Amino acid sequence: PHALVTRRYMLAVLEGRRDDANLEVLRAAESGVEIDELYREVLDGAQAEIGRMWQCGEIHIGEEHFATRVAHEVLTR
Repeated sequence: PHALVTRRYMLAVLEGRRDDANLEVLRAAESGVEIDELYREVLDGAQAEIGRMWQCGEIHIGEEHFATRVAHEVLTR
């Protein structure tokens, strides 16, 4: 149910737009999406896909590390 938020979050992360990625999740939370849903369906799903992309050579390790840092930032907020 949160595929659009996940896609927007991932696009922002992969384009290096840290603030926009954070804002996507924050907006979803402010609109009433439960935090545990955001964690399971957006952040966890995005990280799994980014991990898959790295394993397949679609992104480099720096991009994967950046995505992980952004996810940590979102979780601390």
